[in-house]
Amino acid sequence: MIGRRFMKRWRRNLLTVLALSISFLMVLSLSSLSRGMDRAARGASGSTPRDIVIASSGSAPSIEFAHSKSLELISDTRNVTAAMPVLTLIGRLGFPADDWKAALKGTLPSPMKGLDGRYVAESTGLVGLVPGLARPFVKDGGLVIRSERMGLEGFFEEDGSPFHDSNYTSGWTGELMLDENLVRSHSLEIGDPVLYISPDGRVLDAFRLKGLLKTSLLGGGLTSQLLGGVALAHLGELQFLEGYGPRSGGGTGREDLCSAIYVDLTDEMSAAASRDIFMSGLRERFPGHKVVTSEGRIYRLEEEVLILTVFSFGVGGTALLIGGLFLSAIMIMDVEDRSRDLSIMRAIGISRTRIYLEVLRDSLVLAFLGTLLGALSGDILLDGLDSYLKDLYGLNIDFFVMDGNWVVITALSMVLFVAVFSLVPGMRAAMMGPGKEWNGAKGR
Repeated sequence: MIGRRFMKRWRRNLLTVLALSISFLMVLSLSSLSRGMDRAARGASGSTPRDIVIASSGSAPSIEFAHSKSLELISDTRNVTAAMPVLTLIGRLGFPADDWKAALKGTLPSPMKGLDGRYVAESTGLVGLVPGLARPFVKDGGLVIRSERMGLEGFFEEDGSPFHDSNYTSGWTGELMLDENLVRSHSLEIGDPVLYISPDGRVLDAFRLKGLLKTSLLGGGLTSQLLGGVALAHLGELQFLEGYGPRSGGGTGREDLCSAIYVDLTDEMSAAASRDIFMSGLRERFPGHKVVTSEGRIYRLEEEVLILTVFSFGVGGTALLIGGLFLSAIMIMDVEDRSRDLSIMRAIGISRTRIYLEVLRDSLVLAFLGTLLGALSGDILLDGLDSYLKDLYGLNIDFFVMDGNWVVITALSMVLFVAVFSLVPGMRAAMMGPGKEWNGAKGR
């Protein structure tokens, strides 16, 4: 009988099912996006080994005397176990053509004017560090810089910073670790030369590939328009190439600049009061810079995810409300169309409760079909959208996280909404008096 009634008004019921499926799909997609962003944010924050970050307040590196200040922090063995200065910037690396690659295999030529224009250049995220100071921050074969975890295959041979120690005059190591995407796309091998390119296209110097990095950057999509990959180099050598190393008479007179210093604390510093005192001291030693704890970073991430979650549930709730109102309107129309049949049912003794439950059952059947269609289409669409966003932004993260438990919870929420919005049409049907509609029809 249910199937016969549904087929009798199949167009109306089909539209109702589609409306409910769209409402369910919106709730599911927004909640899955919120969960995906939460997992990505917590994964990035949770993987970082540093307790405190001392960072430049602007986009340009501004922490002066990076090498010596990091060593001063490490000398405070009561409070600090490790400190790592980091310079991060976007530069350009050049990859020589195969004939020049073979010619440069055994040397690091300088100057290299003959190479100008005979290479393929890539914009690259460059990270300068002191290998020896960075080793304590290598956890499980990976190093985290700015919430980006980089797996390491190989590492620098020189732990120190000889080029900086010689006042940027000698001791150039030329050691470079490069994103495996760049290595693969340019057919590089360990020991191959990699050129450093100035903004005007000149070859400034050369590095030698020492190891590979594995990151979540895919080297595709929007990300690849800004960055072809990531590279690690010695801090002093990167400072020199970018003009952040030696004093310059025509510049600001500042030297040995870095973007941030990552600090690990001793176990004795776990108490909040002790940490607050130490943080106050750091702010005095690094005036004008940001000093942030891991708790502070996690708190900000939680705030951002909370805003996204509230927005998602607000929009999703509105979608369910619209779907419920649409269902209620359709069921009221259905009750009006069946008023004569309902009056006859009351006349032959069928109870109001049974009539109400019949209307509720019809509503739940439509809701079930809409939920099933929304879940099936959501699984397909969200999987495709997730792959599209990964390719678009070039990030290997799950933008949408949908699991069975969450689908069930969302479906139960849909059932609750349907039950609430079935009250009006159900009560209207139950209150239909015996013979009322029939008598009204005769009067007309």
